[in-house]
Amino acid sequence: MSRPNLSQLSLVGAVTLVYNPDRPKFIDTNKLRVEPTEGKGDCLYHALANLANHYRHPFAYKFYNRGYVNVNSFRNAIANIIENDWQWFKSAHPELQTIDRERFLQDVRSSRWAGEPEIDAALRVFPGVRVAVWSHNADNHTILHSLVTPNDGEYKKTWHILMRADHYEWMSQHSQTAKNQTRLLSSASTSEASSSSAPNGPNLLLRQLAEAREARSM
Repeated sequence: MSRPNLSQLSLVGAVTLVYNPDRPKFIDTNKLRVEPTEGKGDCLYHALANLANHYRHPFAYKFYNRGYVNVNSFRNAIANIIENDWQWFKSAHPELQTIDRERFLQDVRSSRWAGEPEIDAALRVFPGVRVAVWSHNADNHTILHSLVTPNDGEYKKTWHILMRADHYEWMSQHSQTAKNQTRLLSSASTSEASSSSAPNGPNLLLRQLAEAREARSM
């Protein structure tokens, strides 16, 4: 099966769920490699900060400095963005409509495992990019699950994140010559939590959200 040219993906929208078990979009392992990403409940923040540093985003310095990610500052920035535009985020992310606003924001600032709303907010911290979220299907193939795109649809770079059960890892672009020197997408990964918690991780949530959005569009 042919694989897409990652630089030519053209889906636009605040969040576009593209998971389709019948017509999945596969990743090109010749172009992307998985990078070790610290977990402990903060993996998405580490992934985004490392991506900002890797691609030399002009605002990377706000949360990344010499290998250190200021997670607390990053969490507060994301929470402030969502708080200041709560109605828009509720509209763009219907799952927030049934969540207590103050409790949600408190969790974002402290220990909540981040997902699409936080990624969406991060695009305002790092303008000019969008984020592609990849995951594994039942056959253990790496497929494109969702794209989070700036409100205006304008971006110059696509950042790629791999979601394994309950852990996010960032991905860097690399050449064919580096293929045998790096850990590729088919390799094993250490989860943030025990395997017993995996069924309730972000993969299940994204699938549920995809089904809900599809039902509303019919």
